[in-house]
Amino acid sequence: MRDLYSEEEAAPATTVQFRWADDDSGLYVGITAMEPEMERLRTAITVDIRDSESIYDTDLVELFMETPERSTFIVAVNPEGAIYDKCTDSRVVENPVSWSAGWKVATRKGGDRWTVELFIPKESLAGAAPPTADAPWGVNIGRTRFLSGKAHNSAISPTQGGFFQTVKFGNLIAPPPP
Repeated sequence: MRDLYSEEEAAPATTVQFRWADDDSGLYVGITAMEPEMERLRTAITVDIRDSESIYDTDLVELFMETPERSTFIVAVNPEGAIYDKCTDSRVVENPVSWSAGWKVATRKGGDRWTVELFIPKESLAGAAPPTADAPWGVNIGRTRFLSGKAHNSAISPTQGGFFQTVKFGNLIAPPPP
């Protein structure tokens, strides 16, 4: 990941891995956020509170996906497993925050990192076809890390502004299933 504004390599490191399911059922996303100061994580929102915008006051990672057929799907997850999800496509849902991704999410905290694992079932993306070279999905992953009360933002596709700038998203392409 790189700093959202300067585009310099962000520290501590955050890595992201994508894998399309062998059975063509959906997409796996793994995110590892290295954190040398685990005791200072800001995690006030817990897993039993869903879709609270207060999650943006905590350390978190956020996934943005735009398929050729639909506008953006967004899910934010903090180290405690709290989730905020929405869809910006009015053809999918009238009220963006009322949309529930139905994605499977697991988080874990270790001594020097925290991880997020997501499974995104294909059917939860309103009929989107798997990403191909001819029809890639737009994607960005952002991380917000609080240090001394100030948010530090990094992304796999730095935007020089907020994370949600679809024209600056990277392309996701999945190889066809075997």
